[in-house]
Amino acid sequence: MQSTRNFLGNLLARYDWTLNFSHSPDFVPLMNTNAVPTNFQSQQLNASIQGLDPSIRELQAEIYHLRYAAASLESRMLHLTEIRRDYKGALSPIRRLPGEVLAEILRWTRGCPRSNHHVSGFDVFDISDGPWCLGQVCSAWRVAIGTFCPDLWSEMTIEFPERLEINDVRPTFPFFGRNMLALLECALERGRSRRLDCSFKYLGYYEAGELYSDAEKNLIEQCFDLLLTHSTRWRSVELIIPPSLLTHIPRIRGRLDNLQDMYLKCEETAEPGNINAFEIAPKLKTLHLTDIHPEALVTFPRENLITFLDARPLSDTDRTPEHLDLIASCSNLLSFSYHHHSKIPESFGLQFPITRNTSVQSLSASLGKFISSLDLPALKQMTVTPGHDVSENTDFTDIACPKDALSGLHGLISRSRCSLTILRLIDVPTEDDQLLSILRLTPQLLALTIELRVFSLTTSPLNNVKLRDIVRHMTETQGEGNDRNLILIPSLKKMVIVIRELNYMAAGFLDDGFVDMVISRRASGHLSVFEKLIVMVVGRECCVPFMYTAAREKLMALKEDGLRLKLMVNDGMNSPIRAINAHEVDQSDSESD
Repeated sequence: MQSTRNFLGNLLARYDWTLNFSHSPDFVPLMNTNAVPTNFQSQQLNASIQGLDPSIRELQAEIYHLRYAAASLESRMLHLTEIRRDYKGALSPIRRLPGEVLAEILRWTRGCPRSNHHVSGFDVFDISDGPWCLGQVCSAWRVAIGTFCPDLWSEMTIEFPERLEINDVRPTFPFFGRNMLALLECALERGRSRRLDCSFKYLGYYEAGELYSDAEKNLIEQCFDLLLTHSTRWRSVELIIPPSLLTHIPRIRGRLDNLQDMYLKCEETAEPGNINAFEIAPKLKTLHLTDIHPEALVTFPRENLITFLDARPLSDTDRTPEHLDLIASCSNLLSFSYHHHSKIPESFGLQFPITRNTSVQSLSASLGKFISSLDLPALKQMTVTPGHDVSENTDFTDIACPKDALSGLHGLISRSRCSLTILRLIDVPTEDDQLLSILRLTPQLLALTIELRVFSLTTSPLNNVKLRDIVRHMTETQGEGNDRNLILIPSLKKMVIVIRELNYMAAGFLDDGFVDMVISRRASGHLSVFEKLIVMVVGRECCVPFMYTAAREKLMALKEDGLRLKLMVNDGMNSPIRAINAHEVDQSDSESD
């Protein structure tokens, strides 16, 4: 190190003369006057330049050598540093931890994966995800992950691609280049006897699915069959499969001792028939049936059933008696949903005997005759929808609720004397007085959602008198002075208004009177303070009247005062209104509040 210092010192000393070197005396007057040099002065300047060039080139060469030497030394230092880091890594205390202790630490690294499905977990076919990634750190971690952490392998997703990459030969799935069957087999084996939560998604019946090769289809079937062999471990399972795989599930009948939640979705063009795979599942609590054939008969135990969803198009045979019998026989049932996803004849269904269940707290349906046949005294949440529940991951359908939906709900509430706290109305006709009558029967209501698309209204939103009447009644109070209280749904804390496909029209009931209603509910002295308002209007050149008046500023003032407010007007144009009023609610402010 001393020789390096001496070398650098001598190098700098060789050029100490540059510290005192300056312009020649003859050059200073020339700079001060900025005059044009004479021929003699020009010759002197050129001579001075030529005299400096060798020294400058010499210094540039020295700098280059020094920079190269510094870069080389830095590279060698980094090489030694990496070797030292590896040595230190081998001495890391975590390497000396017992496998069981290391496994417990690794368990805490598991995140909470979320997806659009009911069951989520790490991606089995992505080796950069979940426990696959942890096992790549070192051999100790690999042993701990594979030996002591079966619970890390107990939540997984098995999903096949929907999109293709096109080459000159044929559309291909590079995804299939890996040994997928071996990956799935390894993951299932490492889970040992732990309860298995998994989602299997193969959209083979979509347009892209027709492009799978026979070998690829065979591989997918092998993966599905492998999953079926572990059915004794199933706890929460979601199957999104084509009809070709639906024919495989009978083999799990009698092998579902631990199954608690089953979410089955299959294309409705599947052949009708009996599905008895879940007939012997003593712990079954949740069953969702989506898009399977309308005439398919599904048998399952009812003793412990808590949640049931039937989301199939209406069949030629009215299933209302079947569903009423299910509600009557399930003593532990808390949530029941019947989404028909199809248009309903005006005179669909007969009148049925009243069915009573004292445990159901949540109902989602739209068939008036079905709803009116129920007696549910414990009912707290009601969603009237033909096929889209805000709690479900389903797409919108161009189907409005039948006209008798609200009359059926009115009959249910009147008969049951239930205390609804949450009411969601999705594509429900509102042209009569039924909704107002229902709101008068639900003074304990805390949350109200009205979601409409224009096709579900027989009159223009601009002239919807019934919605205007409801807004007006929601403003009315009774009493005097500080003792004045709201008359209609006085306990309401949250309101959601969503109008879609409002093209070239105005949502007429969202006027100054609507804002006055919100202001009255934020005033002191009422039973409960209105906390949250969401208004979303979507449509080409749509219009929300209160946006153009002083009422908008009043509403903004309420937000400053604590009202959790979200306003969005998407008119399909770059209008100032949309830019100003797209107020987002905090991420923690979920709509299920």
